[in-house]
Amino acid sequence: MSDSERTVFAPRAGAVSVGTTLNGIYEIERLIAVGGMGEVYKGRAIQTGDAVAIKMIRPEMARDEAALALFRREAAALHNLYNEAIVRYYVFTIDPVTQSPYLAMEFVDGQPLSERIKEGPLSLEEVDVLRRRIAPGLHAAHLLGIVHRDVSPDNIILPGGNIARAKIIDFGIARSSILGEGTVIGSGFAGKYNYVSPEQLGLFGGDVTGRSDMYSFGLVLAEALAGKALDMGGTQVQILDKRRRVPDLSGIDGRIKPLLTRMLAADPADRLADMSEVAAWASPVVPTKASGGKTPLRAMAGVAAVALLAAGGFYGWTILSGDRPPTTDAPPALTETRPEPSPQAQNKPPELVGNEPATPPPVPIPAPTPSQPATAVPSAPPATQGNPQIGMNTLPPALPAVPPPELTAPELKPPAASLPDPRMPQPTSV
Repeated sequence: MSDSERTVFAPRAGAVSVGTTLNGIYEIERLIAVGGMGEVYKGRAIQTGDAVAIKMIRPEMARDEAALALFRREAAALHNLYNEAIVRYYVFTIDPVTQSPYLAMEFVDGQPLSERIKEGPLSLEEVDVLRRRIAPGLHAAHLLGIVHRDVSPDNIILPGGNIARAKIIDFGIARSSILGEGTVIGSGFAGKYNYVSPEQLGLFGGDVTGRSDMYSFGLVLAEALAGKALDMGGTQVQILDKRRRVPDLSGIDGRIKPLLTRMLAADPADRLADMSEVAAWASPVVPTKASGGKTPLRAMAGVAAVALLAAGGFYGWTILSGDRPPTTDAPPALTETRPEPSPQAQNKPPELVGNEPATPPPVPIPAPTPSQPATAVPSAPPATQGNPQIGMNTLPPALPAVPPPELTAPELKPPAASLPDPRMPQPTSV
């Protein structure tokens, strides 16, 4: 341990009073929490009025070198960590008047997840939102070599009760591989027994990595779904035995059980590779308004938009193709009188009754003499059955629905005998 880490600060007589200023930058407003080693106050920045959280070492521990080193490491490890799911750390310094070290950080106004679970279990949709919010934050810390080692419902705050804005707090016992061995507690156990990983208790090699936080976060998710913590406590022997196998997940929704089974594998090698895989796990849950979004409304708007596009496309296709929608006029009544169609409109051949061939004009025949019989005029040739309008040898096409009328040739009679025409030459007798 370096000399700077052995520095001992003068103890405070008691809690910091309201209105106390620190370095002329912050002003204390009220005490909001007391932990094992420190106190957390709500304050404000004097120049901007922004709310801040001020963490100070408890007076009785001000001479504890281990506590001071732990306090300093928390500030050094998280100074450059920026993620929406992790509380922001502003500055670590010492007030020259009170000689008290303090850590100024983002003030998060909300209830702990532990208090929310006491009100009742979270829905699967809400737990899925919590997973996709916290997992990327832990992954960002792991990329910087920082392992939280105390992931629990107490250290997850819900600003305004909104799960979609959850934040991780209290990296007080975080282990940083960048800073060396880790906290003064070492690489072993740190955190609450009910959420501690097997490797934090020395099992499976005892190497505490980001997968240790994965195990603890899996227990948090299971507790949120069940509405109560899984049974992971007991005697030291029982605590160790319960971490040699996957915890009982019989009461957990089957849709998320495969993910929790991987996260809670006893051997770290059997878990997912890192927290990015936890965040990217393909959830079978359809997001709803319970997760803080407006998916149902957006879905309805999307359906309406698709319907409008389809209607517009059909209208455009109708215009381009020249088709028109059928009219809604009712059909004519069956008793309505309609004009008789013409033969041409019905494709029928014209009737031959009124088209009889004209009879040749009578030829006068001289009266027969007693010695000579009258000569008979040959009869006219019979009429043909052709159609005089379309040609004698061309028959009209037959209609499938209406057969053509039967055509009959009119009966022709020979012309009656008449007196001989005096203008014609008359036969003479020999």
